[in-house]
Parts: sequence; C-alpha cells; structure tokens
Amino acid sequence: MTLFSTIKKEQLTKRLLYGSLIAAIGALLLVFGGAMLPPASLALWGFPLFLVAIGFITCGMLPYRRLKRLESDPYVIKIEGNSLSLLRGGKTLFHVNIPEILEVLYVEEGSRYGMELVLKGSPHKKVFIPYFSSASCRQITDLIE
Repeated sequence: MTLFSTIKKEQLTKRLLYGSLIAAIGALLLVFGGAMLPPASLALWGFPLFLVAIGFITCGMLPYRRLKRLESDPYVIKIEGNSLSLLRGGKTLFHVNIPEILEVLYVEEGSRYGMELVLKGSPHKKVFIPYFSSASCRQITDLIE
C-alpha cells in the first residue's frame, strides 16, 4: 500500500497571503528606501537596505515555495509486508516494523496536521508525520488492526 501526503488548500492560501504581506514589506522598503533616501545616505545605507529588503521577500515567500514543492514531490508512506517506511524524493526518512506501532493518531492543531505514530516501548515514543490526511490515518489504522 502506498499513501501520499496532501497539502490543504486553506493552508496553502494562508501561507501565500501571509508570505505576500511580508514580501510586500520588503518590496516597499526597497522602493521607498531607494526613492526617499538622499544620495549621500543611500551611498552608506543602500546596500544594507537592499539586503534587508531581499531578506523580507525571501522570508515571506520561502514557506509557500516549500509547500508547493511538497505538493509536487510529496512524502510517501509505503507499507510492504510487515514494515512501514516514510520516503521523500526516493530516500527513506523513517522505517518501522508494523508490530512496533501501538496506535496511529490523527493530529490537527492549527496549521499543523498529520499522523502521529505511538511506538511500543517503555516510555512510548511518538513520531509525527506531517501533511497526511485523516483518511490516510484511517487506512493505516485499519491495516494495523
């Protein structure tokens, strides 16, 4: 069985709007700083102003870009025989034997959502796997039981 991570449209929209706001601050800083500062001040503060503005633009748009990349190259859960593996880009990130899994929980707290695997052991270890839907969680729960 193979399951793929999914990005909720609401989360993608929220990241785009929030990121655009931060990027707009950077763009305004760049435009107004370049237009309003006198040439003498611009000679001293132009390059640092440019770096700060580019930093705002980058910090604003990077989370959205990461989510879009995750949409095109999602996390993959592969269940083969008695093992469960989490992969991304063909590389195994996590591997566990199914008998070691005590329970599978669906977690949704604000913009954070996904599956939490509770592993057997004497303190129970919890492994959070982001961006998987409740339907994927149910499928794994049904398979484990």
